[in-house]
Amino acid sequence: MITRLTNLNVVLTAEADQAKSLIEKEDSLKTMKVKLEETQESLVKNQNDYQGQVDSLQSSISSLKDKISSNKQLLSEMQEKAAAEQKARDEALAKSVAEVKAKAEQEKAKTSSSSSSTQNSSSSSSQSSQASSDKGTDGANNGSSTTTSGGRTLNVEATAYALNGITATGIDLSKNPICIAVDPSVIPLNSLVEVPGYGIAIAGDTGGAIIGNIIDVHFPTNDQAIAWGRKNIQITVLS
Repeated sequence: MITRLTNLNVVLTAEADQAKSLIEKEDSLKTMKVKLEETQESLVKNQNDYQGQVDSLQSSISSLKDKISSNKQLLSEMQEKAAAEQKARDEALAKSVAEVKAKAEQEKAKTSSSSSSTQNSSSSSSQSSQASSDKGTDGANNGSSTTTSGGRTLNVEATAYALNGITATGIDLSKNPICIAVDPSVIPLNSLVEVPGYGIAIAGDTGGAIIGNIIDVHFPTNDQAIAWGRKNIQITVLS
């Protein structure tokens, strides 16, 4: 009887321990389930936050692309406008130079005709007096000099240079190379100047070393500039 009671007690104790263990496992599983649910909720929340950040980033990228495209278009329009303005200035300058050259040629033709007429008259009058002939010839030569000048003459030191770019008055030297640098207090900017051995140029640039009766004469290449060098010449600022 005692043995049976002992065995029963052992069985009951084992079952109680097993039941306690099962209850602890159940509690542990419940805790794990709660933690798993919390983790899952956190993952869902993080995923939503991440998706929101991705959407925001994509929106920012799209906005940035629009701004870049807009800026490129604006830059292109500004470049086209600047090119058109430069082309208009170049064409106006070329037209002005051409007109002055044509006028200078006309003045030279008139001067040549006047000189020939004066010489013929002087030759006829030489039969009456050699002195009168000399005087008439001197008068004709003086008149030729005055008429040919067509403006103000200056003795200057001219130095050649070769440098492309935009001048102080906005002239593109690669397109309009016939240009001289001057002292604006002596020769006004944008004046047309006749330079012996060079042609009719526009006073379109300045320089720190160009003071008084000093000019720089622009050439497209270094070889041309070296060939010209430095000269003391008489120029004419055309009226």
